[in-house]
Amino acid sequence: MDASRQDEIINSLQQTGLFVYVEKDQQAKGSGVAGITPNDTYYNNQWGYVNNGTFNASAKINADVDMDLAWTITTGSSSTIVCTLDTGLKLDHPEVAGRLWVNAGEIPNNGVDDDQNGFVDDVNGWDWVNVDKDPSDDYGHGTNVTGIIGATGNNGIGYAGVNWNCKLMTGKVLNSSNSGSYTWMISGITYAVIEGANIINMSIGGSGYSQGLSDVCDFAKANNVAIFACMMNFNNNTPYYPAAFSSTIAVGATDVNDYRVQPFFWSTTSGSNYGSHIDLVAPGNFIYGLSYTSNTNYGSYWGGTSQATPLVAGVASLIHALKPNVTVEELRTILRTTAKDLVGRPAEDVAGWDQYMGAGRMNAYNALLFTQQLLPIKLNKLSAIAGKENIQLHWSTSQEINSSHFEIEHSNELVKWTTKGRVNANGNITTETKYSFTDKQPFEGNNFYRLKQYDKDGKFEYSNVVKAWFGTSSIIVKTISPFTNSIKLLILSSENKLLQVNVYSSLGSLIKQVQKQSGIGSSTIDIDAAAFPKGNYQVSIMSWGEKIALLKVMK
Repeated sequence: MDASRQDEIINSLQQTGLFVYVEKDQQAKGSGVAGITPNDTYYNNQWGYVNNGTFNASAKINADVDMDLAWTITTGSSSTIVCTLDTGLKLDHPEVAGRLWVNAGEIPNNGVDDDQNGFVDDVNGWDWVNVDKDPSDDYGHGTNVTGIIGATGNNGIGYAGVNWNCKLMTGKVLNSSNSGSYTWMISGITYAVIEGANIINMSIGGSGYSQGLSDVCDFAKANNVAIFACMMNFNNNTPYYPAAFSSTIAVGATDVNDYRVQPFFWSTTSGSNYGSHIDLVAPGNFIYGLSYTSNTNYGSYWGGTSQATPLVAGVASLIHALKPNVTVEELRTILRTTAKDLVGRPAEDVAGWDQYMGAGRMNAYNALLFTQQLLPIKLNKLSAIAGKENIQLHWSTSQEINSSHFEIEHSNELVKWTTKGRVNANGNITTETKYSFTDKQPFEGNNFYRLKQYDKDGKFEYSNVVKAWFGTSSIIVKTISPFTNSIKLLILSSENKLLQVNVYSSLGSLIKQVQKQSGIGSSTIDIDAAAFPKGNYQVSIMSWGEKIALLKVMK
């Protein structure tokens, strides 16, 4: 019935005097959201996603992150890369089939460092423990953690990870005893940032402070790569690193009843650490997952802040799928602002932030709802292609609201950024729009780019960072062999570069690592080798993932 006919009938009925009032009928909709329940065989064991109070005698209904509701918004994007630095991954597990990050610049198993990043055949990541291309798991911790982040959901087997589509980069920095050096961690973070990871999960902690580890975490944040780190499991407020660094996001663990875990199932003296650096908490006890020894055994479970952290990192990767240019501090704000407060022990979980629960227990659904409100421009991933005479940048948007323009920013060392150009945006559009920009005067060597996207109110956000190599190397490295007490390197450079020098034994073990800024012209690097036994060594010189030289020397 058209509107004029409705008004005519209403007037007629009102004039009869039989009715107090006459009005148009209206429509309403139910406000509930039906969650997505994946068909993974053992999904019911994943109480942290949806807790119906039946997992065990202590379980509490709704002590969960509302993962089923979050999946109604997004199940992730293949453009998001999540790096897990841990004991490795069972790379052939069916739950991660088709999901492994692939280094496009590397030709598999040809024994050549095709992309000249200093790692031979690093197709899916790297193993810093054994110094090889195979980051397979030999302990189990890393496979469980990676499965929490990204086991493929709704595939009829096993469990559902948080993100069903992201690419999984693997860095092995813990050995078969679940321990590793800070040097491995530093190398792993550097690699992940240079190779394009958006999120790094580090279910690792050491009690010793390291300036080097602090600096590389700052480096990750400066390049908009978020590191999620676990608080550790000693039931005290001792700071562990990297979680205690302000550049990372620190995660504690809750139990099936929403209380801070105290204790975990494996020790009566254990518990989720707390302290002034904690950001938030998430489910982290009795966490079932993938096996590192079997593709069909789904009966193992773990407990610890190590399991809570990938749950938060996984949700962060879903946020990234919605907002690819989300910053580290935006992630922190979204996760903390939308966390569920006042659910823990009354003596610990007071209103607002506290040292035991941080901002509260994560709620994935609220985090994604909040993120949707921050999306004036839906930007697809920026990419760069180097040619013989220029570097071309390509990107697209799937939505623009009140958008103004894009500024193209450039850096050659990820420190100082300059504006290379500007591309006007469409303003308001809901269909895909493709953009491009050509840098006709790139630097010789590494070129890094990012977009600064503005709306018409002058507000801006950053895109992901991309790297492209142009021209030939501008650094020459010479040395004297054989050497006695030190390895002397002569550097001839046409630009300032931060050099990383790694010395390997004849068996490929890393035995020395030095960093130094090269100046324009000639400079030297002296590496103390007095304690080195007689034999052959390899010296690798790199700069931000670019392989400068590989020298063979003898003592």
